[in-house]
Amino acid sequence: EIGYYCSHLLDKHRSKRCVICGSKDGNSLRIPLQCTAGADKEFREFADRHPDQEGQCKVTIHVGCAKWRNPTRNKRVYFFPGGVISSEEAGADNDLCAECYCDAHARDIQENKPKRLEARMKEAQMRRRSIEAETKRRSN
Repeated sequence: EIGYYCSHLLDKHRSKRCVICGSKDGNSLRIPLQCTAGADKEFREFADRHPDQEGQCKVTIHVGCAKWRNPTRNKRVYFFPGGVISSEEAGADNDLCAECYCDAHARDIQENKPKRLEARMKEAQMRRRSIEAETKRRSN
């Protein structure tokens, strides 16, 4: 019964198309992976970077295509050896994981980095203060 279940899952995955190369891999060792965004076991530090995601993304992509074909400025494949990831989470262990993201969610991960969000907020505050100062100067 387990053998049938595994072969059924394998066939199901092989029937998916990679969004980058467009191929189905019926009799190949390549299997398109589903984008990790919204998955239950998604890497903690990335899960918060696409908060509007409801359920797991349905886009499928080959790891090789995600890594080497049509390169974008946003990294689409991540491998983590496990263990402590950042100083903020000292003592928090993460399991070994490999994450693969479609272009939209890879962009979310880059654009919603905590440091980038902080810089954008500071920039918006400076712009608002500048506008307020200009308005105050004109009214005097």
